[in-house]
Amino acid sequence: MNSYQIQTMQTVINAMESHLDKRLDLETLAQTAGYSKHHFHHVFTSLTGLPIHDYILRRRLTQAAQQLVHTQKPILEIALEAGYQSQQAFTSAFKGMYKQTPRAFRKNNAFYPLQWKFTGVILPQPANLSLAWASLTDLDDWMALSAQTVSGFPGLEENSHRKQIQVAIRQHRAIVIRDQTHLIGALVFSQPAATIEFLAIHPQYSYRQIAAIFLDFLIRNRVLGPTIKISTFRANDKADPGQRKAYEQLGFTASELLVEFGYPTQRMLLQVAPTESKNG
Repeated sequence: MNSYQIQTMQTVINAMESHLDKRLDLETLAQTAGYSKHHFHHVFTSLTGLPIHDYILRRRLTQAAQQLVHTQKPILEIALEAGYQSQQAFTSAFKGMYKQTPRAFRKNNAFYPLQWKFTGVILPQPANLSLAWASLTDLDDWMALSAQTVSGFPGLEENSHRKQIQVAIRQHRAIVIRDQTHLIGALVFSQPAATIEFLAIHPQYSYRQIAAIFLDFLIRNRVLGPTIKISTFRANDKADPGQRKAYEQLGFTASELLVEFGYPTQRMLLQVAPTESKNG
């Protein structure tokens, strides 16, 4: 992706954000960008990490969730503003992503986003990647990456997350990957539990490839093992942006079902070969 494509797609995203309450079709958006529908869909997905339909759905429901918690608007009014023709259709879509009805979400009074507006457009530099232990000077970039990848972390609360990352950095449990300019990967682990507690990767980079770099470091340096644990979305969860598939491609297998922060998840396990986890 070149700088012209990045600028063009950011212009289209800005236009989309101004019309989330209206019908947005692929053909019109592609024409705005000057691309064919197929090429536009490919470029958009490469940029945001989400197909355009998923991005629009997540943005609409995020705005609706904000209104449910922060306003007293009737649910039907919020549904119509989100582009739904009925409260029933809105409730079905909302529950599919948030795992609770709009009414229950309002009652629980705990907003979290499915997707913020995508603004972290970068020009990837995959030939210039470097891995390092995180320091407190990485914190602002870390939080910006967390905001861009929030679709992978249901229930993430910004202030609490920031404090947890500060603790992890001080305890030497946080690792980052940068290209020449940007922080594009962030990981927190718990050594006693052999668990990856947090893993965020910039959507313009391959989730699987960057995750593999982290795993190679953890295994090679015997930081975690012989069984590495991580939790992710359950199978067939509509809110999964592709995390589970990436872990499966890396060799993780499904384990027990969990509920974390009130959200249904599943633990996945990676068995580390003895030759990788021991000397010789």
